[in-house]
Amino acid sequence: MRTFRQKADHRSRSSLVVPLALLAVTAAVVLLIGAASASANNDPHRIYLAAAPFDLPSSFCGFPVHFEFPVNKEYAKVSTGADGSTIFKITGSLFVSLTNSATGETITVNASGPGTATFSADGTTEIFDASGLALLFGTNLTQFGFPSNIVQTSGPTLGTLDLTTNAWTSMSRQPHVLLDVCAALSP
Repeated sequence: MRTFRQKADHRSRSSLVVPLALLAVTAAVVLLIGAASASANNDPHRIYLAAAPFDLPSSFCGFPVHFEFPVNKEYAKVSTGADGSTIFKITGSLFVSLTNSATGETITVNASGPGTATFSADGTTEIFDASGLALLFGTNLTQFGFPSNIVQTSGPTLGTLDLTTNAWTSMSRQPHVLLDVCAALSP
């Protein structure tokens, strides 16, 4: 599962993520998810979470990182909270290929979740609650004890992301780091 930060970056996408990455995910999620199709499955309340390639600038790892999704079978059940927030309960398979745009070095990670992304009614924040594999990224992940600003994780994660800045504002449950993506892609 991706965090849906990428959706805020690409408000035109058909626009959450990430995998747990990035999650994305919402009314504000439609930032990256966009118009999802329920016709791909038999449950009209379950939508396919399309994921388009995107790039993160060098401020995350010291070099630009390109994201692609060779396996994307993520779906979400979407609901609206009493406060007007949009809630995505995400399941399915998601693999993310990350490429150091300067060297061409590429790795592929499993970010299949599951998890929940809750977007505020105004679309400025995301609460990311995951329990499985995730790909986390943010401009300040290192401030929460992570080895870099892009990491593959496993286990319980609970944090809040400011979608206007791609910065985490809280991290009350931290997962186990499986891979420091920046170090793995470093020249």
